[in-house]
Amino acid sequence: MGDYTQLSQKERRQLKAFLDMGYTVSDITNRLDRHRSTIYREINRNSTGGCYWPVKAHTQARERKWRKPLKLIVDSPCYKYVLDKLKKGWAPEQISGRMRILKLPYSVCHETIYQYVYRRAQSHIYDYLPMQRANRRKRRQRKSQGHYKGFRSINNRPNDVETRNTRGHWEGDTIRFSGERKQSITTLVERKSRFVLLQKYIRSTSRVVMNNIRDTMNMMMKLLWQTITFDQGSEFSDFSKVERGTQCKVFLCSCTLTLVKGNE
Repeated sequence: MGDYTQLSQKERRQLKAFLDMGYTVSDITNRLDRHRSTIYREINRNSTGGCYWPVKAHTQARERKWRKPLKLIVDSPCYKYVLDKLKKGWAPEQISGRMRILKLPYSVCHETIYQYVYRRAQSHIYDYLPMQRANRRKRRQRKSQGHYKGFRSINNRPNDVETRNTRGHWEGDTIRFSGERKQSITTLVERKSRFVLLQKYIRSTSRVVMNNIRDTMNMMMKLLWQTITFDQGSEFSDFSKVERGTQCKVFLCSCTLTLVKGNE
């Protein structure tokens, strides 16, 4: 294993899948080629309400990392490297990622590059960005709890859900693909058996996602669907469709976090 680096978003999704399938930390460290302490630290620091959600975990980790962001100092080796790559048409994400791959003696996250570019708009450095915007769009946020009125908090789930003693309790999450904003895969994991259902969507709107989840429930035995827990992603905002069309109770994570989207 190499020097320590934080888990990527892909690795966090893989970690979630391995946990749902019942793998031990030792198994996960071998599959992800990570040190045991890295996995333990990730689970302990980034779990919410006793559950590990990869999207929230990735956001929490990035927020901690960016509390004291590195600054680009004019004429420093890091600054020259970044400016050279920007002029060649590289996106800040590519520049930051290449620094890590090459293990350069300096590095900077892509968010810091964006902030530097737009703080110095008069220099027209933004002309080198792929989108060539003079002003940055507001970063997107997950829908606030105001869009989830009357939801059941994960903190109020029955004890059987936490202990995994009975079947019929599920967790839902979404996997999105880099460069494909509309396409996604929704994962439904039964907590006791670790049985996994995957649903692929070309259009991952909440109406489409929740209608398909409801139809899937109705195709199976009702006893297999006692509860289901989602995070507060926008694709799950229409969760009431599931409760109206089935006898399954829906619970939501009560934590609301901001997702920072690069290149906005």
